[in-house]
Amino acid sequence: GPPQDPSTASLIEVFDVVADARGIAALPDGRLAITRWRSPDDHGELALLDPATGDVELRTLAFMDTLSSDTGSGGVPSYLDQILVAPDGRQLALPSTQANWAEGAWRTGIALTHETTVRAALSRWDLTKDAEKQRVTFDNRGLASAGAFTSGSQWLFVAMRGTRAVVRLDAASGEESGSLLDVGLAPSGLALSADDRWLFVDVALAREIAIYDVSSFSPPPTTAHQRLARPGPLPYGEEILLG
Repeated sequence: GPPQDPSTASLIEVFDVVADARGIAALPDGRLAITRWRSPDDHGELALLDPATGDVELRTLAFMDTLSSDTGSGGVPSYLDQILVAPDGRQLALPSTQANWAEGAWRTGIALTHETTVRAALSRWDLTKDAEKQRVTFDNRGLASAGAFTSGSQWLFVAMRGTRAVVRLDAASGEESGSLLDVGLAPSGLALSADDRWLFVDVALAREIAIYDVSSFSPPPTTAHQRLARPGPLPYGEEILLG
């Protein structure tokens, strides 16, 4: 239906679901999935809410015990923001960061390095089995902040906020298949056109929308097709923008 006039909106019901609730998405069976933004030390949390009954079930994203190397490290996914539901209804994808809190000079006697401290992560939840199927971590990237599935659930685009990149993954295997680089300062949101041709990137700190033609990814496009300035004044002062 048409958008509701905010002045006539009213609160219908409040659900006690999960601490520090952040991301929300509708599942194919009518339930809602909600993330816990900041995770406890030993696991990440995903809550499943039935809005008809108020029933809540918690799901756990487990501690990953991968030993540190220059290409991988363990930890718990945290800063769980978006929940991405694949159009085929078979999986969820949860972009996040993953801090390696279980290792370090005090805990293991081996100092952390820039390669082993923190990595961007993507938790993939199998809806057909109601279990986490895979955790993908990304070398040289610190926070996966947003994502978008293609309409046929073949590809998954994931925004990397700190490294100004968007990575394309094979949605079935989780393997990387090309990247958009230098998309702008802090890419924080992604959306695809219905025909999967145009990828819209919310470049948050640049206050613009970068539009890429991703109909062909061999090779990936190196520049945006167009950049649109977001209207309105900057929400931050100059001092904050300078850090």
